[in-house]
Amino acid sequence: YCWAWAALGWDGAVFRVTIDGILTIVTPMLIDEEFTLKKLEIFLAFMRTGNLARAAAELQTSNVSVHRAIHSLENALRCPLFKHEGRNLTPLESAYVLEERAQKL
Repeated sequence: YCWAWAALGWDGAVFRVTIDGILTIVTPMLIDEEFTLKKLEIFLAFMRTGNLARAAAELQTSNVSVHRAIHSLENALRCPLFKHEGRNLTPLESAYVLEERAQKL
């Protein structure tokens, strides 16, 4: 069962909520070292553009860097954000939850 990360606390905590439409806050967890604002910026660029190449161009970086940042973010959150279909990344519900919350930072 996957948890989506819905709220970032100012004290460095992340609050988990279920992605089945019920936004129930549970015990805060510390942000993993892999979870950075830069990776959130890359994630938001990907969500906005819907494409690795366009996100990379917008951020003036490589496709590989965007892909690595997204993969690292998934590892840090311990939650898949995308369905990996060959070279395509299709956002899961958890990606939309994270996008909504990350835009508020």
